[in-house]
Amino acid sequence: MARALALVLVLLFAAKPHDAHANARKLAGQCQLLLQGKHGSGENIRIPFTKPALTCWGYMQAVQDFAALADENGQRLLGICPPDRATMLDMVQAFVRYADAQGEKLADNAALATTQALQAAYPCLPVARKL
Repeated sequence: MARALALVLVLLFAAKPHDAHANARKLAGQCQLLLQGKHGSGENIRIPFTKPALTCWGYMQAVQDFAALADENGQRLLGICPPDRATMLDMVQAFVRYADAQGEKLADNAALATTQALQAAYPCLPVARKL
């Protein structure tokens, strides 16, 4: 399990925005621009075709993918358990809200900050162990 977690963390860091050193504050700003420029609702969301919006969307897509990884007992490796109905836009909004609420206390590393934000928004319930 430790090897799997290490792999997840390496891949998360590799998925960082290429125009920055994965700065959480910058990513939050890019996500804010995405939210301001989005159109539509439900499954018909259109995001701006801009570098900031696409960087946010791609980064959050990677985080969402890694959040689904679980160990052999079904426990999520990143501790993020969004409900089935949660959308990518919900996750982006959760990150932006968290970043705004944290202010200067926001972790500088985008991988850490997004993980913390989504753990706070979508905590996992303890998994019952099989005997």
